[in-house]
Amino acid sequence: MASLRKYDASKLQHQRHPRTLTTKFVVVVGLFGVFCLCQGHWMGSCYSSAMGHGMQSRAGAPAAQSMLESLQHSGRTGSSGHGSTFDAMGTLRGSAGIKEKLSAASMRRRVLPLLLLGGLSMGCSCATCMGAQKADAMAQLVAPGQAALKKYDTPRNPVLDVAFARGMACGMVEYERAQSQKKRQLFNKMLKGLPASPTVVEVGMGSFPNALYLKQLPPQTDLVGVDPNDSMEQYARENANKADLLRDGTSLRITHGVAEALPLESGIADAVVCTLTLCSVQDPDKAVSEIKRVLKPGGKFLFLEHVKSETDPEFAEEQVKKTPSQVARADGCHLDRRTLQTIKAAGFGDVDAEYYEIRNFGYLNPTVAGIATA
Repeated sequence: MASLRKYDASKLQHQRHPRTLTTKFVVVVGLFGVFCLCQGHWMGSCYSSAMGHGMQSRAGAPAAQSMLESLQHSGRTGSSGHGSTFDAMGTLRGSAGIKEKLSAASMRRRVLPLLLLGGLSMGCSCATCMGAQKADAMAQLVAPGQAALKKYDTPRNPVLDVAFARGMACGMVEYERAQSQKKRQLFNKMLKGLPASPTVVEVGMGSFPNALYLKQLPPQTDLVGVDPNDSMEQYARENANKADLLRDGTSLRITHGVAEALPLESGIADAVVCTLTLCSVQDPDKAVSEIKRVLKPGGKFLFLEHVKSETDPEFAEEQVKKTPSQVARADGCHLDRRTLQTIKAAGFGDVDAEYYEIRNFGYLNPTVAGIATA
């Protein structure tokens, strides 16, 4: 699915509606695929359409191979390594360019399995195009109010966005490793409480390092990523694919947005994930309030954030002094926030969290992590 840029109203209204596929329907579509098999350009268009619905496409990916090309490759035979393919006139083209006419019976024996394969594959791809991968309608995305956008979604430098996205995607490996045990504990706890076909929102998805911990998502999860840096999307989709998340009907939509003005209706999320994000928002109180707004009653808010030291006053003072330079060079990142206090003051029904400190990451050592329940 194409990402949703700058709250395009027509795209924000896009939803996938429930459909039921019967055996008869699949058979009919399969037979129709046999009829259309010879039209390679049409088949290629169908595959492009299926990829366009966003299940497994990503920025920079090569064009999808057409059905005809797939059948040609599957029809190769022989031990020479060059193989043979069938053309539309029923001739056999060998690696030396020699052609020989096939008898009608031989032609039927050779081509019929390919046609049947094409028909069945066509049925599957068209089912994908028609949205059968996900039975439940997706959570609706909405454009935030103009006043909130003007206040919080301020203009960004695209050159710096590209550089920052690359840095976050490639330069945080050791930090992520240091936090992996805690993340695994939190995500496993969150996943166990999810209902069937849930909606899970990640605020500040970035390059999506959390994909690693979402492998046990329920089938048909509606996964929505929100981030103000549009250059992050290619890395996020790559990580989603590497983690094999987009299976069993699970979908991923990535949309431009800020935490203080989430492009989501109220009460639609079963869970919201937010890691290393509340340090860089303009208004932490407003951001947490928005997260609480989009959660369903009883929904879970998983968070992990670096914060101001609670154990070393001198170190905390250094964090305060270093924050202005950090904000300027790290996309608004603050070293001196007390994020757990912000979350506890937001009116959640329960906040199960802890403060702890990792080692070897300087001002990022102090951390708060936990799950709040709406």
